[in-house]
Amino acid sequence: FDLHGYPSADGNVSFFFRDVTERHISATALADERNLLRSIIDALPDAVYVKDAEHRFIVANQAMADNLNASSPEQILGKTDFDFFPGADAAHFQAQERQLLQTGALNREDEARGVPPLGGSYETERWFRGHKAPLFDASGLVIGLVGVAQDVTEQRQAQDALRASEERFRLLFEETPLSLWEEDYTAIKQRLDRLQDQGIDDLRGYLAVHPEEIAACLSELSVLNVNETSVQMYRAADKTELIQNISRIIPVEQRASIIESYLRVAEGETQFEQEVVDSTLTGEKLVLFMRWTRLPAAVEGEIRVLVALVDITERKQLEEDLRRQALLLDQISDAVAASDENFIIRSWNRAAEAIYGWRADEAIGKRTSEIFQTRFFSGDFREAADSLIAQGHWQDEVVQTRKDGSTLSVLVSLTAVRDNEGNHKGIVGVNRDISELRRAETALRVAEERYRHLFNEAPVMYLALETQNGQPIIRDVNNFYLQTLGYARKEVIGRSGMDFLAADSRQEALGEYPQIVGETGLVTEQSLITRDGRRIDTFVRAVPELDRDGRV
Repeated sequence: FDLHGYPSADGNVSFFFRDVTERHISATALADERNLLRSIIDALPDAVYVKDAEHRFIVANQAMADNLNASSPEQILGKTDFDFFPGADAAHFQAQERQLLQTGALNREDEARGVPPLGGSYETERWFRGHKAPLFDASGLVIGLVGVAQDVTEQRQAQDALRASEERFRLLFEETPLSLWEEDYTAIKQRLDRLQDQGIDDLRGYLAVHPEEIAACLSELSVLNVNETSVQMYRAADKTELIQNISRIIPVEQRASIIESYLRVAEGETQFEQEVVDSTLTGEKLVLFMRWTRLPAAVEGEIRVLVALVDITERKQLEEDLRRQALLLDQISDAVAASDENFIIRSWNRAAEAIYGWRADEAIGKRTSEIFQTRFFSGDFREAADSLIAQGHWQDEVVQTRKDGSTLSVLVSLTAVRDNEGNHKGIVGVNRDISELRRAETALRVAEERYRHLFNEAPVMYLALETQNGQPIIRDVNNFYLQTLGYARKEVIGRSGMDFLAADSRQEALGEYPQIVGETGLVTEQSLITRDGRRIDTFVRAVPELDRDGRV
């Protein structure tokens, strides 16, 4: 209560009591709400800041202070961009903000290179994505702005690596002089398994007297892709015509032999070689050496193979790199959930609904352990909780579960919420879904395995060269090259490619190499010299490898 006393003329005193309970409760709730908001801002891994109409920082989190080389947010309050960045950059930032303050329109910036603060530098190039929104007072007037700066360097690097990998794979797949086929044998394997389930143990014997089953297996073959060399070899108009006419290129009398490769897959083999006879779409006979290699499976149960077909009379060579990769997060989309000191969820934002599949009314009131079902890579829940209470903050990568039972990798940032007396009142969690990042890393590893397998096991000699002081220096070779010339890998890597050419070919190659560096490529004949002095005549296709800026 508020107490007021008033003396009267007769010497008595009158006291009046005013009930201020509601006002006290409102003030306490306002203080708690401010503490909650501050905890959320500090827990965000992105840089968050608020500026007034004079472009001065009035609120900032630790991430923003780190970006400006300040030890704490307090060190940047009251200052402007001119205190932290070169004049031209600071003027540019303020010009953008001035337009936002004048129009009140949301400003969602594209990705841009990071500008190091005064006296600082970046070890590697950094990229940021910025979001700015006007800040209004109670009357609707713009009194400042709120900004978020997200460091997207890692996503940018992953995207660049994926684009380069895909381009290298496309170049490798399309430009190789081998006929390459990427095929899916999954349905064939399932068909053969069904035959065995029906009690047919001797599949070879059964298929030998049931040509209709061989035709059925062939119809189950799924061709995912072929290269242009295959289109030309089989006299097709385009890839679609070739893929749609598989039955025409494998003569009926040869189908018994091709079924052997399907059986080898069913038996778990990872490589197989044989001579086959195919037919072009115009009826010409093709005698080919076939080699297939089973590729690492992208999903459980999938069987993909890479088939290389070489015209026995004309061996061609395979060169270029193969890399694949999956893509990363495109922008921030963090789940924010607040719980009380007993880990009962009290707030649940829309991003949390989207990420975990639980509506706010379903999540609020439940324990965090029931909703997240967190699995820790190191330690356990109790250790994390003890660290959070002791230090006020905890961050680590964990695996959590969505409502539908699926799991996701999450970067969890927890911040303890305390009242004005420092008592623990609850927890704010900012959870970032990093599943795409982990899948991209897995995809890249799979792509590297596929490329390395294709590179090392190709039945043609394959070299990767780079120019050093005008010389083509060998940076990688495959096993077939080493076996053919009789050298160990350490005897070849780092040496000039000219060292292994016959004298007459070496002189000719010195004149042709600038043509490759000039981005035009080269098709020629050269003679190699083995370790024991034998001369080997080869047909060479050289294709320049270009970076994203078009440089060799």
